[in-house]
Amino acid sequence: MSTVAILEKNAKLTDAQIRDQLSGLKCRCGTHMAILRAVRKAANSMA
Repeated sequence: MSTVAILEKNAKLTDAQIRDQLSGLKCRCGTHMAILRAVRKAANSMA
């Protein structure tokens, strides 16, 4: 839900901006790169 809110404000975020925006979310499963790819894919579909 956080990602949807972020992308609704700006769908053209850089990887650094995505990481910064999601920095408060803690993931201990090691899927950070997969999450980043998914956010980029969602952003590209909104553009």
